[in-house]
Amino acid sequence: MKKILFLVLTIILGISFVYAQDDYLQKWKNDNISIEAARHMLQVDDGLIVGGYDHDFVVQLAKYDDTGKEVKTLKLDYEGTVCGFYEKDGKYYFITTNDDNWWEVMVYEITSDLTIVRKKATSYHMEEWNEQTELVGDKLYITTTGFGKVGGIFDDDDNYYDYFSINLVDFSVEAGNNEEWNFGVFGTEIQNNIKLNDAGIPGIVIKEKGDLTVVGGKMSPYDDSEGFIRFFNKTSNIVEDYDNNKFINEKLLTAGHWYTRIALLEDYIIAGGENYQAIDFFTYDGKYVDSINLVEELYESSVDKTYIQIEDIIYMKGRISVAYQVCDIVNDCPIGCKSGIAVFHKKYNIATKTDGNGIVKSATNSEYGSEEVSFSIEPNEGYVIKTVKITDKDGNVITYTKDDVKGNKFKMPYADVTIEVEFEPKNPETLAGVAIFGSFIILIVSFMVAVINIKKARELL
Repeated sequence: MKKILFLVLTIILGISFVYAQDDYLQKWKNDNISIEAARHMLQVDDGLIVGGYDHDFVVQLAKYDDTGKEVKTLKLDYEGTVCGFYEKDGKYYFITTNDDNWWEVMVYEITSDLTIVRKKATSYHMEEWNEQTELVGDKLYITTTGFGKVGGIFDDDDNYYDYFSINLVDFSVEAGNNEEWNFGVFGTEIQNNIKLNDAGIPGIVIKEKGDLTVVGGKMSPYDDSEGFIRFFNKTSNIVEDYDNNKFINEKLLTAGHWYTRIALLEDYIIAGGENYQAIDFFTYDGKYVDSINLVEELYESSVDKTYIQIEDIIYMKGRISVAYQVCDIVNDCPIGCKSGIAVFHKKYNIATKTDGNGIVKSATNSEYGSEEVSFSIEPNEGYVIKTVKITDKDGNVITYTKDDVKGNKFKMPYADVTIEVEFEPKNPETLAGVAIFGSFIILIVSFMVAVINIKKARELL
């Protein structure tokens, strides 16, 4: 009996387990981009913007359309790299380091077609490309490492970590203080505990959503210690809980691998990063769900033949975008790595609903953005289509095209949809007449049966 119960529970658990990678389809990849080292990305309505530096270590941005084709590039006039992209009220911003001026921090506003609207040199400096940044309200906060405060370089150790804010309304720059920005406080304090590696790459990455704080990183930058991702209650003291290992849940990576990129999805948290070739999915209660191994998925290879390092992960409207470095371990590494970008689209469910007088045939799911979601409608005999309504889970109406030859089609939104069809009689008058005639016949038959029954009753009496 116990064995049977165990088998039943195993089957139930197996059925209920969610495989996150099955929810996402590889849309496209491009590992022939002009950017030598892609560092950050920004999704816009008509494509994807990627920033980093080119073959000459000059700051470069490039834009890609929804098929992965590079359509425009923007080169700046100094060496450095893009350190982050931000969107605020329909405007786009990015920050860079200017290596020609001791890694001075530069801030830009651009349009979606890579036209520079305005720019500002901040007089702050940061060593190479520390990326401890966060947009809070109208202010972009930046944690600097290596050079310290305004106008100063190589200050004392107390200024090795510093941060400041840029008001995106007027581009004014202000020094930060520990009281006005909690993210900067515990971000800097945790970074101090973990320290930075020799290249100045940040030791941690932090994301917040609701009551959850997610922290990823590595135990020590100076050895092959384990990487981690930890989930904290946002209302707790994040620094003390971090120091005392108080957290909701955690996942450890093997030695030399660590999470430096985290994106928040609608239904999952996704993480990847330094020396780690997979993107891992977690539920919002901190439980590991599944992984997409990029070496296998993008190159149908194995980790002993192909090397991938994830540089950035972003998510928007059902689309996961990943920037990475890839090389052939035998022939290319470590000097032959090249940058690539890949995009995965989420699959959403398609439900059908009718009044019972016909059927609707459609795929049960489709990826976001697909314009070829086809469906057909077959009324029962004697009925025709009265109304067709397609809505997403929030009740928004989705338009569709009707074609008697090619079929009905609609563009899949980033949400589950329902196709609802109502039918009506093909010839209402005829059917009504038939119904009346049928009712009359039934009435006559019923009357005759009643007369016969009454006659039999009298005979019995």
